[in-house]
Formats: sequence, structure tokens, C-alpha cells
Amino acid sequence: MAANLPGTTTNRTDASHAFECQVCHGRLVDPVTFPKCFHSVCLTCAQKQLAANTLTNEVKCGFGCGTVLDSNTLTVNVALRAVVGGAASLEQQNKNASNFGLCSGCGKRPASVRCETCGLLCAKHSKQVHALAMYKSHVIVDLGNAPIPSPGSPKRCPIHKKEKRELFCKQCNEVICDKCWIVGSHRKHECVDLDQARKEIVPQLRSKEGHLSERRTDLMTFKEKLETTKTETKVEEKTRCAAIEQTINEMHKLLEEKKIELCNFVESKQTSKVSTLDAQIHSVEDQLASVNCGISCAEMSNKTVSEEDPFEFVSFGVVAIHATSLATQFPSGSAFVPGVSAQLEESPLDCNHLSAVIRDLQLLPPVDATQSKIVRTETGPIFLGNEPIVVATIQVCDKTGNLSTWTSGLTCSCSRPGNDGVTSHILMEENAEKGQGHLTVRMTPSPTGDHTLTVKFNNLHIVGSPLVIPVVDRAFRGSKILTTRELDNKLHEMVVGAEGAMGHKMTNTTWRLLWRGSDHGFGGAKFHELCNNITPTLSIVRTTTNYICGGYTNIQFDNCNDYRGGCGGRTFVYSLVRAGTTTGTILRCKGHSHCIYCRPDYGPTYGGGFSLYVCNNSNTTTGSYTNVDQTYCEQPQHNPPNEYLAGTYRSWVVSEIEVWTPL
Repeated sequence: MAANLPGTTTNRTDASHAFECQVCHGRLVDPVTFPKCFHSVCLTCAQKQLAANTLTNEVKCGFGCGTVLDSNTLTVNVALRAVVGGAASLEQQNKNASNFGLCSGCGKRPASVRCETCGLLCAKHSKQVHALAMYKSHVIVDLGNAPIPSPGSPKRCPIHKKEKRELFCKQCNEVICDKCWIVGSHRKHECVDLDQARKEIVPQLRSKEGHLSERRTDLMTFKEKLETTKTETKVEEKTRCAAIEQTINEMHKLLEEKKIELCNFVESKQTSKVSTLDAQIHSVEDQLASVNCGISCAEMSNKTVSEEDPFEFVSFGVVAIHATSLATQFPSGSAFVPGVSAQLEESPLDCNHLSAVIRDLQLLPPVDATQSKIVRTETGPIFLGNEPIVVATIQVCDKTGNLSTWTSGLTCSCSRPGNDGVTSHILMEENAEKGQGHLTVRMTPSPTGDHTLTVKFNNLHIVGSPLVIPVVDRAFRGSKILTTRELDNKLHEMVVGAEGAMGHKMTNTTWRLLWRGSDHGFGGAKFHELCNNITPTLSIVRTTTNYICGGYTNIQFDNCNDYRGGCGGRTFVYSLVRAGTTTGTILRCKGHSHCIYCRPDYGPTYGGGFSLYVCNNSNTTTGSYTNVDQTYCEQPQHNPPNEYLAGTYRSWVVSEIEVWTPL
């Protein structure tokens, strides 16, 4: 008998999964147990994970416990393997009983097989479930042919064959015999008897049973929702099909009514014309009879010309002459009867009337070119590129101005610059954001030049077509400071990114020059004359030492002799090039009342103190300076910060200055 050992609380947290591998989710085969959390995996599964994790050479517990196994601790839990075998034997005995229970799938037919994963199933449900690829790996046991192992054998110690296993080693998580604990590999381990082990495991099993019950309730509720959705979907399908059938029937009825109306219209027109033609045919027949009569009288008159009595000759001759005079009153050919030719050339049906009737059917919403229109998504040129971008939107409208989903007959094309016969790559698609009746047009902006976008409906231009879209390779075209495309694109990207961070979109914006020192003069008065009351503005300053810096603001410059604020964080000074290196650093204004300073004889001036000040006649004097004060402006990673923008705090001279505004 085993000694009555005191028991302690087990660390096992998931006893309900004791016989299930946490990797393959099948029954444990040669189980390997994690030392702290007591979760187990198959030996082969652990070896596969070790082979896959060559970097760490560890196997982590699948429950997220943080416990790991390495190649040194990868040993089989012999006791657990025996317990698993005993449980399997008991299950096999139950399966081979005369009544195996009902199928868990239908709940009606007796179970004939048992799936290690799905449970008891009848032959029909087993075939249906395991025909799916994802379930083919399940282990299936035929209940009628399952072998019955010898009862009681798992209770014997596999090492000490005659000893019963009546102790539980808490350190190794195994059921062992007395000899294993006293003289075997479990000597000095903490062990309890099986009754105590059962008392410790039962509460854990009960708690897990509650969790499983909750999970089953959740799954059943979710299944009911799915079945309800399925039923509603079928009902909706029938309702939609009935509505479609009703609409088609109404269209057929309308077509039949219009067919009768058109046929009656054609019949009435044709009947009227046929009556007119009948009257004219009768008139022609009467005239033909008179002519025939005249010919006969002329022949009789010729026969009596030699007779002594002239009565018959004169009688027949007068009739013949009268008939001849009637015949010569009309020209020959189809115009023999007045009005016949013109009426025969008329169409038997007024086509305009027929078209109007067909349009009145309104079976398909028509599109009116005079109501539909195309507009640019952004004004001004777009940048050269190899990826399609949205350049325009189309509103498709019917003759009443209402939006229409009908696009048949709507064509879109775009000719490239130079009229070389090659069309630009475009794509017309539905605008998902704006909904029906709205289309977007994407174009690949290449090559540079004016691209002509044409949209027609039935060969008629819609409003706004043709649309000219200029493509450029520079944002600041003609800049004397940004002389390379790299500098041009860099500064543009800096401004776009800074504005985008504040929620303002400037993707394909190009810029218009307001003031250039070498063209308009370097005086502050000229700057204010050309740049006041315009927003936003971007200044670009190049010093005689080839530093390039400047400022950007969404506040209008004026002549107030004071600070202007309230930019909402959209005013900043920047460094583009310093000491021959492209920097691309933005120092944003801190959003107070000292964003820019306006004075009639000052050039562009930013920040309190000032962060960047361009003096009057800055190309000939050294009054300009940079004072990047942390009170008013973000600080650069440079010491001292005042020398970051222009290379020196004072004594720098401007070689060129430009101010731009977005188109």
C-alpha cells in the first residue's frame, strides 16, 4: 500500500485538456509535459517545433503560459502516457458495448463510428463531415470492430511490473508505484495518493466544465444567429426574385400595350394612304378608259374616211380628237396622275413619332449629353508619373437632370500631346464614394504636355468635354533656386507632408511664382506689393554661401506693422540645403500669436524674435538673420540652433529669393 502522503495544490490549470495535444489537437502520443504549467504535447510535435525553431531551439506552451521546453528537457511523461492509455481502453470498452449511443450530428440514428475530434457519429454524418479536406486527418474508430484491451493493465507500473500505481508525483506529473517513489527515479519527489490527487484535480475540472458550458452556449447562440441569417437570406432572395418577376411582367404588359398602340398608328396611317391611292387608281383607270375609247373612235373614223356620207367619220373623229386632247393634258411617266409621285415617296410611318413613343417607354434611363458633365478633380497641372491617378469625375444624368446609372454609349478617350495618334492610358470606373451616376477617370500622367480628355455619349460631347489636362515634371516650373528636379520634388514633398499632417491635402499641386528678387527687385515694398493678401505662400531663400531655406504660412501678409497669428500649426520655417547637403528639415511654429511679422519694408519674416527675417534689399545688406527661439519654434538638432538655417546667425546675404503660391 502506498503511504498516506500529505498533498499540496497542483499547478495544473487546464486539466480538461490533459489528454489532448496542444499542437495537433489529437490524443496525446508519448506525451511531453511542460514543467511549470503542466500542459502537454506529443513528443513528435515537440520535435517538429524544435526543428522549426532553430534560432531559439525552444518549444513554447500553446496556452501563452511562457513555459518553454528545450532539447535537454524533452522527456516522455510515462505516467501520463499510461493514464492516456487507460482512458483509451475504457473508451474502447464503452464503444464496444451493445448500445453506443446516438449520433451527435443528427441525434436520431445510432452511432457507428467515433471520431477522436468530432465524437460519436452515424455512418452518414461521418461520411459528410470527413469528406471535407480540413477534416480528413481526423482519427476515426469503427465501433463495431474496435479491439477490447485487457482490463486493468494500465494500473500496473511499466517498470515494476507487479506493482500497482497508487501515487501521483506532482513534480513529474505522473502516476507511479511505491517502488518508483522509494527507490526509483521519483525518489524524494513530492507525491500524494490518488485520492488526494483526485480531490485537487476535481475543482479544476469543475471550473473548466463551467467554461466549456459557457463556450457551448456561445456557440449554440452563434449557430442560431447563422441559421436565422440563412433563413432571412432565403426570404430576401424569394422577395427579390418575386419583385424582379413582377417588374418583368409589368414591362411585358407595357410593351404589349405600346405594340398595339404603334400597330394601330401604323395601320391608320397606311389605311389613309391606301384610300388615297385607291382613289387615284380609279382616276387613272377612268382616264385610261377615255384614251382607249378615243383610240377606238380614231380607228373607226379612219375606216369611214372614204365613204360618201361623212356623218360617221365626223362623229368618230370628234370623239377621238376629244380623247386625244384629254390624254395630252398630263405628262408621261409616274406623274401621269397629279400628286401620286409625291405621296409614294413619303415614309409609310413617321419615324420621329415612333422614336418618341419608344423613348416614352422609359425601360432604360436615357443619358443626355447636355445634362451630363465632366469636371477636373484638381485645378492646375499634374506631375509626371507612371501610375494612374484620378484626374476627373463624370456626372451621368438623364434628360431631366437626374443622376443615371446607364453608361451604354458613353465613351472616354485621351489624346497625348503633339497629336501623334497615340492615346493616353485611361480608366473610367464607378465612384464608390459618391454612388450611382458618378464616375471617376484615371489617367497615367505621361508624357509632359497637354493631354486632351474627351467624353461623349452617342458621339456627342458632354458638358466640359474636351478637357485639357497639363502634365509637368516640376512643381516649381522656372525656379532659379530649385535648379534640379530632386530639389524641386524634395521641397514639394516637404510642404505636402507638412500640410497633410495637419489634415490639408495638396497631392498634385503645382505652384505659381509671385515674387522673385532678381526679376522684381529685392526691396521689401515690392514683396508686399506682389504677395500681400494671398494665402498660402512659400518663400525660398538662397544665400551667397548656397544655403537654401525659407518659410511657409497660411496667414496673409499685409502692412500692419505687427505680428499675425492663428495659423493652427500650419506655419513653419525649413532648411532644404545646408553645407552642400539636402536636409529637408521642418521647424513648425508652435501655434501662438507670433506666426509671421508684417512690416512694409520687411521681406518674408516668420516667428517671434525672428525665426527667419529677410531684410530690405537683402542682396546687398547683411541685416537678415535667423533666431530659432524655442519659445516660438521647434528646435533643430544643431548647436547653436540659430546657425542651422543659413549657416550663421547674422551677416549672411541673399543671392536669390522667390515667393510662390499653389495653383
